[in-house]
Amino acid sequence: MRYFILLSVFLITSCDEGTTGQDFVSYPVYAVGNSQNAAFTSDDGWTVNLSSAELVIGSIKMCSHVPALFKEDSLRECGQVLGEMTTAKAFDFLSDSEIIIGTMNGITGQIHSTFYNHGWIWLTSQGESVSISDDLDSLSAIITGSATKDASEFDFELEIALKPNRKGDDLISGIGCEGNVTTAVQRLEVRSDPRQWLRKLSFDLLSSCDDDVCGVNEGTTAWNSLFYGIVQGGQLEFTWK
Repeated sequence: MRYFILLSVFLITSCDEGTTGQDFVSYPVYAVGNSQNAAFTSDDGWTVNLSSAELVIGSIKMCSHVPALFKEDSLRECGQVLGEMTTAKAFDFLSDSEIIIGTMNGITGQIHSTFYNHGWIWLTSQGESVSISDDLDSLSAIITGSATKDASEFDFELEIALKPNRKGDDLISGIGCEGNVTTAVQRLEVRSDPRQWLRKLSFDLLSSCDDDVCGVNEGTTAWNSLFYGIVQGGQLEFTWK
């Protein structure tokens, strides 16, 4: 089964069973890549070929709360925390490989929503958001490639830090998902399609740069398109096995 989910970490005691009769579980989290997701045509007609698509994953939290869009603050409610991964690690989603990016610790139960971040968190006790990963020099994503349209061609390297917008919030909050975690679960696989990260990016605009390798600057239209492309269009896909 596949689900969309978020990351953070859960502390376990030495007990074998929770007070509600739920069992404690702990299993590795794998990031899985696919090199077939490297090429696409942008909305403005550019043929794009990606060379690498590194994204920091973590933290992730799995919750029992059923989100309701019409209810105020529903997307910030978790209910019972069913699992957390508090670490963060980068992975190239264009790699035909898999790596362990962390450990999910929690309890058995039915998941209805998830919360996650991309290497930056902002706890209520912190004055500002902080990086929890040294990967990618504290950036959240680095995407490289080239784009071609008619007789025009350029290379790009897109770097971005994806930070929570408000103290106490995760970057991505309360996304609905359904997952039944039991003691039989042995691993969690995380996938993402880098083509979706760039779907709303204007390559016409990006091509107008004067540098040998084009990038994005914070606060610009291109930067905002990349930010929301990853946060909204490129949400993580989770598979328990």
